[in-house]
Amino acid sequence: MTKKEQRLKTLLIVDFLAFGAMILINFLGASGFFNGMSQAAISDHYPTLITPAGFTFSIWGLIYSLILALLVQCALKLRNGVYSSLVHKFSPYFLLSSFLNGAWIVAFSYDQIGLSTLLIFALLFSLIFLLKSLREHFGKQKESSLAHICFSIYTAWVLIATFVNVSAWLVKINWNGFGIAASIWTIVILFIALLFTIAYSYFYQNSIFPLSIIWAFWGIYKNASLNSDQIDLAPVIQALLLVSMLLLIALMFIIFKKNQFRLFAQ
Repeated sequence: MTKKEQRLKTLLIVDFLAFGAMILINFLGASGFFNGMSQAAISDHYPTLITPAGFTFSIWGLIYSLILALLVQCALKLRNGVYSSLVHKFSPYFLLSSFLNGAWIVAFSYDQIGLSTLLIFALLFSLIFLLKSLREHFGKQKESSLAHICFSIYTAWVLIATFVNVSAWLVKINWNGFGIAASIWTIVILFIALLFTIAYSYFYQNSIFPLSIIWAFWGIYKNASLNSDQIDLAPVIQALLLVSMLLLIALMFIIFKKNQFRLFAQ
């Protein structure tokens, strides 16, 4: 084994350890190990109109399963030049994102909502740069497909989580919204999320990115439906969510067709 191969093997082992630590911290956060309260319990203290229904957060299971599958794939094919290069390129961003993910969980669990907001912004940008690195170095190589799928779903979900975290922080500091109703701000935030998703997905020809947003919008829609009698402009919010989901589904097919029936531009 050459020194380069040994370094890559060591780097991949560190990736696995970081992944394991991230999973452990997430489990401890969900079980209430930190501060005696689960993340869900903390979130319930700061209700927002853009917080998705509880079932929506099951997407974390998919995200972590995809990451594990990617790491296993890289481990099995590490002698392949493309996969060794893939590990070399994504590992620094992955290690940073894993640290930020864990730190975010701990900060949120200890009710440090302001700090958790800064951490989730940092996590979002680390994942955006990770995707950028994948596009620049592996855009035309099918071996990187799983990595693109994995981190597209992850990044898009963290985008929504960032909006929710910011909203929770604003609730905590008793922000009055400049006198504008919370329902109006909800419409504005959803519209911004929709526009960003359309722009990002179309510009980078990424047909997978909208998936997490659609899933989140469905969760928000279900919450709005259950509490419609308590929400101002509930029909407007629900209509916006339904139209947004349809637009994003159509966008996915448009990009898929434009990419000659590939998930990503090549």
